[in-house]
Amino acid sequence: MTGTGFLISEPLRGRVERRVLLAMSRFGSQVRRVTVSLAELSNPLGGFDQECRLHARLASKAGVGTQVINGRIDEAVRRAVERLVRRVAYALDGHAAPNARAPRVPARLEPPRRKRAR
Repeated sequence: MTGTGFLISEPLRGRVERRVLLAMSRFGSQVRRVTVSLAELSNPLGGFDQECRLHARLASKAGVGTQVINGRIDEAVRRAVERLVRRVAYALDGHAAPNARAPRVPARLEPPRRKRAR
């Protein structure tokens, strides 16, 4: 776990570790490692935003990651962990990324209309 722009306190470190371990424990040995990066970013409108980046290394050597920016660090961590769980589940099931878009296909192809002769 790393922090950029601020010092990670022990209570915060414990909360983040607990949340990540509880969420990732359902995947067992299929997840080899999870790295957490917390940062405090300056907001162009004033103030600061909290960023949480998570990256999971899977047993299949694939990597899955996510990034969330929020006003509060606990909310950013919660949302990032939820996203990472969904993405790891999709990756382990052999599906595409959960937010990947399928190509648009028209529901029905219609031939072009011809003008009627007068």
